[in-house]
Amino acid sequence: MTIEELKNDCNFRPYSIPGPVQEYAEKVGGFLNYVGWLTAIGDDIVLRIYAFRRLKNKPLDLREVIRCTPSVEGMVQRDMYLTAMAGWRVCFKPSRRTSYSWEGYNYYSVDPEDFGHWYWQDKCGIMYTILNYDEVEKTKYKYAGYRDELHINPISYWRAWMEDPAIEFFGKFGITPYQSLVNKAKKDRNFIAWMRRMDHIDEFGPQAIIYAYNHKMGLNEANNELYERNQALSWAKGYIRGSDYGFTSKDMRKIYEYATKGKKWISAADYRDYLEALRGLEMDLTDTKNIYPKDFRRMHNLRTNQWGAKKEKIKIAPFKKAVKGYKKFEADGRFYVIVIPNVPGDLRKEGEALDHCVGRMGYDRKMINGESFIAFLRRKKEPDKPYVTIEYGLKNNKVLQCYGIHDSKPNKSVMNFVHSWEEECRKKVKNG
Repeated sequence: MTIEELKNDCNFRPYSIPGPVQEYAEKVGGFLNYVGWLTAIGDDIVLRIYAFRRLKNKPLDLREVIRCTPSVEGMVQRDMYLTAMAGWRVCFKPSRRTSYSWEGYNYYSVDPEDFGHWYWQDKCGIMYTILNYDEVEKTKYKYAGYRDELHINPISYWRAWMEDPAIEFFGKFGITPYQSLVNKAKKDRNFIAWMRRMDHIDEFGPQAIIYAYNHKMGLNEANNELYERNQALSWAKGYIRGSDYGFTSKDMRKIYEYATKGKKWISAADYRDYLEALRGLEMDLTDTKNIYPKDFRRMHNLRTNQWGAKKEKIKIAPFKKAVKGYKKFEADGRFYVIVIPNVPGDLRKEGEALDHCVGRMGYDRKMINGESFIAFLRRKKEPDKPYVTIEYGLKNNKVLQCYGIHDSKPNKSVMNFVHSWEEECRKKVKNG
């Protein structure tokens, strides 16, 4: 069957809406719902989807909006319009207006000339109920093994079956033929025999099924273990990659339990900082006393401070060398002065005083590498008290960031001074 044949009404005589569809729509009603009806045509089958609604004190609106068949990719649809806010909408009557605006709240208005014409669509994600699965018995698809309780669209299932008849096994056993399961079965014939022996296998997802088979365990046990593993991965996501520290997935589950069970709650970010400190201090990451300290908060503060002090000693020589080149950007104004930090610890103190990230996010490394430099703007009357922090980019030759306490924007007087200073910096950078 072709797209043109799907559009051709003569394939679906009589064209009147099937009685069971009309009865279902009358019974269910509602603002907008969909119901499916299967029609056997030769050895093929067509799914016709009807949209219906009953607005308050108005008669039922019911019309066919989608046709699809396993032998044709995509579908044909009409009078359905996808909107950003409301998803798929259905136009039950041609609009008198041609503007693209809502007509009341019932449907999206369209050009009347577009009403009632079939158009090809690659897919349409709507929920619908099929009323007559027994129609399949008249076609070749009766051998495909599809069951209503499978978590897959029947048209998609039958298309997959035509490409690979082996998925019949999955349908007959009530297992959704996820691609991962199909691929596993193709590579390992013992996998199919194993699935046949498993009770209630249709209640589990593909990950749990494959995990249970690979690890020679029960489905419930595999499902629980996967859940715990995924919980641990979710907790660590974006912060801790176990392999960086030599941890297995089992280790990560234990760490997750340690960090989240009981009254304490340890964030993945804090635990990552702790691990980085342990590694930097060259401490044994296989020692359970290090990995699961009794008083995490105390040990976290101790180890991160020790590691911070060690890093400062490592960086202090190259940092001081880089700072010599930045000293020429210091400035002395009427109300404000700009000074360059002398050691990495100055960045940390500035960040702690103003509650921002200048001491934690690698700005000392940027200064050493010549990417940018940090400058402290102070009131002239209080030259030792943190006030505003500036990052000046040497590649772009401009101020990249300028913030006060809690990342606040400085006042106009400060910004005027910063702009004047920025111009002087540009001249100095251009002059080498």
